[in-house]
Amino acid sequence: MTIGLTRGRLLAGAALGFGLAFAPQQAQAACTVTPAATPVTGTVVCDDTTTADSTFTGTNPSLHREYEVDTSGGDVTATVNTDAVVDGNGLAFTNTVGGANTLNVINNGTIQVDAATAPTAGGTAALNITAIDGTSVDYSGDGSIANLGTGGGLEVDVAGGGSFTGTTAGDISAVTGDAVGISVAGAGGIDFTSTGALSSTDRGAVFAEITSAAGGDLILDVNDATANDGFVSVYAESGSDTGDVSVTTNGDVTGGGVISGILNSATATGDGALSPPVPGWPVTV
Repeated sequence: MTIGLTRGRLLAGAALGFGLAFAPQQAQAACTVTPAATPVTGTVVCDDTTTADSTFTGTNPSLHREYEVDTSGGDVTATVNTDAVVDGNGLAFTNTVGGANTLNVINNGTIQVDAATAPTAGGTAALNITAIDGTSVDYSGDGSIANLGTGGGLEVDVAGGGSFTGTTAGDISAVTGDAVGISVAGAGGIDFTSTGALSSTDRGAVFAEITSAAGGDLILDVNDATANDGFVSVYAESGSDTGDVSVTTNGDVTGGGVISGILNSATATGDGALSPPVPGWPVTV
């Protein structure tokens, strides 16, 4: 059965001192990579850090935004510690050597791109995660993400057969981009649950897509979602022949259109479900 739930996404110092004595400058916290090499094969742990729009070169401590990772031999895990603030240019994790393992990102603090800032290393979002060649991505934690400059909040791109799983209680926001953007190409699926608030000033709250006919299920379960009036707030589109599309909203959802789910494969046999149902959007068999 082919189910079409269609609607277009776009709808319309100096320190105090005495004499020659000065207070010593406090050391700036940073991110630490173990083992200290690039691409990263182990862990990245970040405390309070103001990042530069640059790529890690293998030397600790690191104030870089982007970390290239190698998942061919095992999982790689990046962590923003509890209450830590990573601002400036945010963070990006780019899988340059893939494998059938997982790139984990755990955010228990704050990841932020500052106002009037436009990062490019590893992408333009406050948090960019890119995976290739069978690597899956797992995002978790209670931390927040905010892009006050140019770009989205959380952007995930998975290619080559991996899947994306995300579970978060933190707020995610952006000014000029989607609050959350997820794209999976290949046999993988998307399963994203958010109990925080998702919001964008100029675009949508969530944009999620599976681009391959071999793709799996696309599942979104979100709370409050706020979008620009010209965009669907929570948008899901799948090109999978067999995968299901499910969109559930549990809070206040605003925007040009509330929620949208599309199965666009001409041979799709998966099911589509919007909850709560959207009146006037009939199921077509």
